[in-house]
Amino acid sequence: MEQLQVIEDEVAVALARIPLAKPILVMKGMSTLAVAGILGEAGDLSGYAHGHALLRHAGLNLAEASSCKWKGQMSISKRGRPRLRHALFMATMALIMNINPCLYFRNNSQYLAPGLEYWSYPAL
Repeated sequence: MEQLQVIEDEVAVALARIPLAKPILVMKGMSTLAVAGILGEAGDLSGYAHGHALLRHAGLNLAEASSCKWKGQMSISKRGRPRLRHALFMATMALIMNINPCLYFRNNSQYLAPGLEYWSYPAL
């Protein structure tokens, strides 16, 4: 356990020197190891013109296998980096587990479906 703590401390020191890591670490649920995994596989995030470029680099863009005679199903291409896909998946799951949907939809009522405006949320 001491070796793991030493490694995590070294990763935290290395992330402190990266300016783009600080805004990501502020998000509730993002750990230093998740951010290090994403930045280690993706590289400098300022080099991506759009978020879709990062998803394409990870192989998470949509692809369709079809021909003139038949139309295939849409699926992810998986032509990118598998470790980046895994790091993004784990970070996404951590973020999803740390949000409170009641608070989110209470503060953003424009995202509610019609007819749910008067839905009563439990007191938090």
